[in-house]
Amino acid sequence: MKIIKTVFLLLYSVSLFAQNPTAPVIDLVTVNNITKLPVVKWNYTDTQNIDGYIVKRLIYSHPGVADNTYNPVAIINNVYTFNFEDNSPDYGVALPYTRNEQYRLIAFSTDGNTINYSIMSELHKTIYAKVDFDYCNNSNIISWTKYVGWGSNLINYEIYSSQNNSSFIKIGQTNTNDTVFNHILSTSTNYKYFIRAIRADNEFSESNICEVTPVFPVLPKFILIDSLISTNNNINLYFNIDTNSEINKYTIYRETESSFDSIYSFSNISSPFITIEDKNVSESQQYQYFIGAINSCNVIIESSDTISNIVLSGKSPEINSFLNKLNWQTKNTIAKYDLYRATENNNYNFLVEVLDTFYTDDIFDIYQSNFDNHAGSGLFSYFVYATNINNYTIIKSNTEEIYQPEKIFLPNTFNPNSNIEENRIFKPKIAFVDKYLLVIYSNSGKIVFESNNIDNGWDGKSKNGEPAPEGTYVLYLQYTNSYGD
Repeated sequence: MKIIKTVFLLLYSVSLFAQNPTAPVIDLVTVNNITKLPVVKWNYTDTQNIDGYIVKRLIYSHPGVADNTYNPVAIINNVYTFNFEDNSPDYGVALPYTRNEQYRLIAFSTDGNTINYSIMSELHKTIYAKVDFDYCNNSNIISWTKYVGWGSNLINYEIYSSQNNSSFIKIGQTNTNDTVFNHILSTSTNYKYFIRAIRADNEFSESNICEVTPVFPVLPKFILIDSLISTNNNINLYFNIDTNSEINKYTIYRETESSFDSIYSFSNISSPFITIEDKNVSESQQYQYFIGAINSCNVIIESSDTISNIVLSGKSPEINSFLNKLNWQTKNTIAKYDLYRATENNNYNFLVEVLDTFYTDDIFDIYQSNFDNHAGSGLFSYFVYATNINNYTIIKSNTEEIYQPEKIFLPNTFNPNSNIEENRIFKPKIAFVDKYLLVIYSNSGKIVFESNNIDNGWDGKSKNGEPAPEGTYVLYLQYTNSYGD
């Protein structure tokens, strides 16, 4: 019985050794970003029953080898070696910086001239990452292939970034189904990225490093609105733009009510000074403007400050009032205003500096001068002139006209021989009229005096120079008032 038992145990031992080894378990594959090579790590518990490992890589394209087949890139005879950096030139070098590399392992044992192989291990793939600069959204888009091999133990991906060769820092993470990350840029510099797949036990696998240097066009150093001039229901805008910019399209926007709309675009500017006329606007309406530099994505990338017109309005004087009341509105930030006035269609002259947005112009002295000496048209024209808070933009308001009603006193008697000089000449006391005509008739209907000059009065003489007889005469006065009536 002892002999039979010994033979049985020997046969069992030989039969057991002849069995194929169990497959290795790949722990992870990653990329060594110093050598830029893939690294495979694995574990094996039954090392006493094997003689080594075979590392197989998926071959994409190589002469004499079928595409997408696994071929050995390393035979490892040390059963206690559990990692391999793939620098093998067989079947072409590994390229984890241009694609994901895929690996499987086989364990083998030898029995004399017989080699026994395990089945291939589960597949593991490196992560291949790439980055594209999205100019229109001012961001880098990082995308990557999924890590394959951990199944449900893969819990997320972490994204790491470096700027100008600084240390890598974590900038975000995604779930296992999301393999795209949008990195909004703050500066134009060199960016590097890699992806780290995280396993449930905090083990990780890293992708290749990808990098990009965003190239932005040279932006204008300045876009200035030099002035805004309101005139005759038009608004003229004068701009000063940096012509050294690589942006060659600009659009002017105008706000009416609550939104800005483009009203004019121009491109390929050769002069820094641009003049735009916004026609057929209402002088009584408030507008805001700005000019935007438009990039190739049709997005405003730089813009000027906003500027608003000044809307000046006046109140018709009350009867027997010598006060012209003015007020104005603007959305600009203005420290002070300069008010200018013209009378009788003469040139404008500086009137007063105003800190508020209203002013009452007392024109009694002008009225008195007109009433005592000559007729005036009664038309008072004003505009407001301001410099906004940045001290470089000039704004001129619309012109506002205020019409003073005519003031007339008609004497009903005079004495050419009076001792008082003022009583020796007959003429109306009149102010704020235009196109004056005075005619005096005798009782018989003959014209004894006629003049369209308010300074000329009748001295009581007939046209032949002889004193006219004492009596009653008919006066005819014609004029146009400041309203044109």
